[in-house]
Amino acid sequence: MLQPTLQSACRMNTLEDIDITSELSSRSAREPDFKAENEALVKIVRALETAPETILQVLVDTALSLCDADSAGISIEEMDGENEVFRWHATAGVFAPFKGGTLPRRFSPCGVVLDRNEVHLMEDPERFYPYIANLKTPIREVLLTPFYRQGVAIGTIWIISHTNPRPFDKEDLRVIETLARFVAAGTSVLSDISVRKTAEIQLRALEQKQAALLTALPVACYTLDENGFVSFYNEAAVQLFGRQPEIGRDRWCCAHELNYLDGTPVDKATCATAVALSEQRSIRGLEAMVIRPDGSRRWIVPHPDPLFDASGKLIGLINVVFDVTEQRAAEMTVRENAAYLESIMGATTDCVKVLELDGRLKWMSENGKVVMEVCDFSSIKDKIWQDFWADSPTHLEAVAALKTALEGGAGRFRGFCPTCAGTAKWWDVIVTPIRDANQKIVNILSVSRDITAMRQTEEALRSSESLLAQQNRNLEQRVAERTATIDAKFKELEAFSYSISHDLRAPLRAMQSYAQLLADEFAAVASEEARDYSRRIITASDRMDRLISDVLVISRVAQNETPLERIALGSFISGIVETYPQFTTQQTEINVTVPLHAVRANPALLTQCVSNLLSNAIKFVPAGTKPKVKIWTEATHGRVNLFIQDNGIGIPAAAQQKIFDIFYQITPNKEEGTGIGLAVVRKAVERMGGSIKVESTPGNGCTFCVELESAAGI
Repeated sequence: MLQPTLQSACRMNTLEDIDITSELSSRSAREPDFKAENEALVKIVRALETAPETILQVLVDTALSLCDADSAGISIEEMDGENEVFRWHATAGVFAPFKGGTLPRRFSPCGVVLDRNEVHLMEDPERFYPYIANLKTPIREVLLTPFYRQGVAIGTIWIISHTNPRPFDKEDLRVIETLARFVAAGTSVLSDISVRKTAEIQLRALEQKQAALLTALPVACYTLDENGFVSFYNEAAVQLFGRQPEIGRDRWCCAHELNYLDGTPVDKATCATAVALSEQRSIRGLEAMVIRPDGSRRWIVPHPDPLFDASGKLIGLINVVFDVTEQRAAEMTVRENAAYLESIMGATTDCVKVLELDGRLKWMSENGKVVMEVCDFSSIKDKIWQDFWADSPTHLEAVAALKTALEGGAGRFRGFCPTCAGTAKWWDVIVTPIRDANQKIVNILSVSRDITAMRQTEEALRSSESLLAQQNRNLEQRVAERTATIDAKFKELEAFSYSISHDLRAPLRAMQSYAQLLADEFAAVASEEARDYSRRIITASDRMDRLISDVLVISRVAQNETPLERIALGSFISGIVETYPQFTTQQTEINVTVPLHAVRANPALLTQCVSNLLSNAIKFVPAGTKPKVKIWTEATHGRVNLFIQDNGIGIPAAAQQKIFDIFYQITPNKEEGTGIGLAVVRKAVERMGGSIKVESTPGNGCTFCVELESAAGI
């Protein structure tokens, strides 16, 4: 919008300095060009008929042409935010690029025209309105005339001379005043068009909103035109009827087939929608069965309603269809459950009673009457339920249970109550509320179970438990005594082990020493037979010493505590190999595949296992063969398998389970070992929560697998 500078303008010139309207009457008028005016009138009428939205531009172009002006335009008063302005709705000529621009209402040539409600001719208007100079094109003369709507001036049509030497005259005034009347008519037409377009847009939006609402409905909905043909359907209808209805072709309904509930086919021409259309009324209370194309069935309740326009003319019908299949199935289930419940009541041996909220007895199951020995229910009907327990120590519990049920909870107690015939009985009683559909408590349910026999059994059981408790105490005393005896025996065994270690080894070492002395000192004079006897004594002594050591080892393994800890097998096995000289000689090759997994084990027991297995691996090899041992691990399911593989003589299949038995030797006549080493290994592995197995083929070596708990993550 061009902004005025009012103070500077007032100091320079006044409105009277630029207003030359009075000169129009004294100027000589040019001759009218009625032919051009007629042609222009034809264009204006044609525009009104074919393109009314262009009428203002056509009128401006006509003004420019008929008045031989340099610029022409139409300004209409309106609000721009909070400002009153004149917007140039149509422009032609030099000022054509300024279409849509604005001038201020309070300080502009158009404002003067509307304020004074008269034609004005101005000369060099930028002298009073200096902001007009911003348009970059000087204005020599501008002729403005107002136009009206319903008697109120709302804008101006104007023509401008920039460089044309011919001044505007009365003929120009006549032309633009005539065009002003067309402008007034044109703005009315545009206003009507705008209102109509707005109404059409609103109507389309309403129709789209209605269609969106119907489409979004979770229930099936479709419409028919006045002749009964489908004109709309939503996705829920497609799901319900199992097919895509054909708009304009399907008539009366969207169903593939329609049956009455008794299975009789429905004539679609007489169905609920057809009746609603023909009789122009809503239909209610009907139900039918839809058969889908795939043969499945749905139970429906239609709600057809006729539609009328504003004048009351029938224009179609809308049908909202409810799928009540699950509801009807639920109702059927309720009926079946009621019948089932009734059969349960007839089958249960419990005494089932329904009470009023004040505790009065209202109903009792048939089997309840039997178990309570009721001959005539009317004799106890309306009796206060709590009074049944009046003579019982559990009376207060019965009152509390009823109170709990009245508060919405479940009361339970056990008590004594004789039957109506006087038979003594014990009962397990549950008291719960009965609620209606609104969850309001309307009655109380009491279920009493005869536990007389169970009560008697419980008393017998308590007697048995008392006797058993006494026997347990006696047994615990005997166990304690035997445990003490066992502890004493263990101590004796430890003493015996020490005796073996000390008392047996002392003479054994003497025997070894003397035999070795004989072999060394008398070798030169002793016969071959004597030297053989000395060698045999030394060998047997060594074997006996190893046997005693192994017995002590297996005894310690079986008795000592075995705390487990994390052991990194890589460094652990390397330490064992380096500690034992026989494992590091050039005649022995031990290969370890790293990395080795960590395990949870006892260091002493694991050392015993690995050293024994490695000793056997390098000991039992064919003559002249270099011992080769491979060590690796595999982890699976929280366990670690430690493999030790050798190239020894192997173990026959029949002996592979026996080698872990104490004193077992594959070749008992040979003197390679004591037959205790692998027994020690198995016992040690088992004490650590693991297991050991062997795979072997005679002549192809052995592979021992020790399985232990993994220490991953520890």
